[in-house]
Amino acid sequence: MKNITLASLLLASLSLGVAFNAVADDDNENNDATTIIEQAVVNGSNLADVVKQTILANKDIAISLVEAAIGAAPEQADAILAAAVEALMALDEDDLGLSLDVLNAAIGSLGADSDGISSLLTTATSAGIDADTVTGIAVAAGVDATLASQATAAGGAFTTPGSGSNYRSFIRGRNGGGSGGGDCAISEQEDDECEDDEEGDGE
Repeated sequence: MKNITLASLLLASLSLGVAFNAVADDDNENNDATTIIEQAVVNGSNLADVVKQTILANKDIAISLVEAAIGAAPEQADAILAAAVEALMALDEDDLGLSLDVLNAAIGSLGADSDGISSLLTTATSAGIDADTVTGIAVAAGVDATLASQATAAGGAFTTPGSGSNYRSFIRGRNGGGSGGGDCAISEQEDDECEDDEEGDGE
């Protein structure tokens, strides 16, 4: 019995240690990003340039960096997002996963109801993220669907490799996974794809 108790305590201790380290890593990333942006503001540096160069050097802090930068200068949100996406695509243009997370973070930092949200979404589309993808992420983040559609239409019609599958995974992840209509009502394109999937499943 004592051996079982000691083993249980040891396992619990190790689990707490892993959890603590995970939280500490997140805190360190946030602190690093905040420090970088605070120093850039003090120095009068161009935040978009700082974001771009920092992500090229360490993409792991991209999300917290964009959040900190937009939080410090919301009026520069467009330039900050464009710089972040440009840097991430330069690192790997076939992997949009982190770019979509950055976009989601940018929307959250600026605010779904912000006066500048339309311009931010237009910037995201112009930066190379598929318009339907941007619209879907924006709506999921609380942006008015009509406003989001109009904003992304104004940004052009870029199609980036892998955007469709990455978009669907992103939305499903944000909605807690599983099947259903959550990501099947964002756009006509996605509706068609979902209908095709459903017809295939029914055969």
